[in-house]
Amino acid sequence: MPYKRTKVAFVFRRLSLSLSLSLSRICEFFSSLGSRYQIEEPVSSFTLIELLIVIAIIGILAAVVVLVLNPSQLLAQARDSSRIQEIGSLNNAVSMYLSEGNSSLGSSDTVYVSIPDPTLSPGATSTCSSLGLPSLPTGWSYECVSTSSLRKTDSSGWVPVDLQAISSGSPIPELPVDPINTTSSGYYYTYVDSGSNYEITAMNIESAKYLTQTENDGGNSANSYQAGNDLSLAPLVFPENWIQVPGNSTFGT
Repeated sequence: MPYKRTKVAFVFRRLSLSLSLSLSRICEFFSSLGSRYQIEEPVSSFTLIELLIVIAIIGILAAVVVLVLNPSQLLAQARDSSRIQEIGSLNNAVSMYLSEGNSSLGSSDTVYVSIPDPTLSPGATSTCSSLGLPSLPTGWSYECVSTSSLRKTDSSGWVPVDLQAISSGSPIPELPVDPINTTSSGYYYTYVDSGSNYEITAMNIESAKYLTQTENDGGNSANSYQAGNDLSLAPLVFPENWIQVPGNSTFGT
């Protein structure tokens, strides 16, 4: 009898242990299931009025930035900076050419222009009659070259000086042209010589920032940037679409 009681007690304990483990596993399963499909608390969001206020503030800030920075003026300043740098480099190159005893600077009473004549074949020149350039004083004429020759430094480009004749070679890889370089805009470069002296001009400056440099360059035009060894060579050109009135001594009216 004691043996049977011991065996029954042992079986009962085994069943209790198994049941306990099963219940524990069931609890763990439902616990993990609950955490996996846990319902999240609702997240707060902006209301329509708040979004409209934020958009309005962003718009105001953007407008202020545009007014302060003025992108168009910054672009104009960048172009003016290029003009002054390029005219300075070209001036240094021609000055170096003369310093070595070279003397062929081009034809007198001629305004050489950085705008190409698209009707020309390579190596040809013209008086730029198709470009609509401003009228010159009596005795003066324009000269343009073809698009393919425009930037050459061997005297066939728009500047008739053979910079390649310099002993160390041309100090600039190609002739500069204005960043805009169109007749209609009035932004282009010119070159004038008298046989022994020369003048290079950026016809107009766009930004107020660089106007002080045009006023202090020693030339005779407050709107153009001039360089060379004689800044009185270039003829004053009356702008197109302006009305001449009596008493304008600058343009002889």
